[in-house]
Amino acid sequence: MPGRGQRHELGGVPVIVVENVQDYRDCVPYYVNKDDVCLELGCAQGCTTAVLAEHAKEVVGVDKSAFNFKVAEGRYKHIEFHEIAAEDISALLRLGKRFTKVFLDISGSQPVGTGTSRGR
Repeated sequence: MPGRGQRHELGGVPVIVVENVQDYRDCVPYYVNKDDVCLELGCAQGCTTAVLAEHAKEVVGVDKSAFNFKVAEGRYKHIEFHEIAAEDISALLRLGKRFTKVFLDISGSQPVGTGTSRGR
C-alpha cells in the first residue's frame, strides 16, 4: 500500500501504522491473504472484521462491549465474534487459535501520543 501506511519492525514482527479508519480498512488486501487467521481487537460492530473475512482463511472479532458484540454477531452471522476485552490475554488464549495477523484500530480511543509517549 504505497504511501498510505508506515511499516515498522519490532523484534522481527511487522507493525503497520495508518492514520485513519479508511486507511485501516484499505490496507487489508495488501497485508492479508487466504492463508491468514486474523484477530481484530476492539472490533466494535464488525465492519472491518467483515473486510478481513473477505481476504483471510478465518477471522475472529473481539470487543468488550456487550452491545457491539450483539450488533456484530447479528450483522455478520458467518464471522466468529466474542465479548472479550483486548487486554484479557487469558480469554484470548482460550479461543485456541493461532493467529497469523492481529488488527487493532485505536482511532476511537485516546490520541496515540497519549498512550505511547505519555502525552508529550
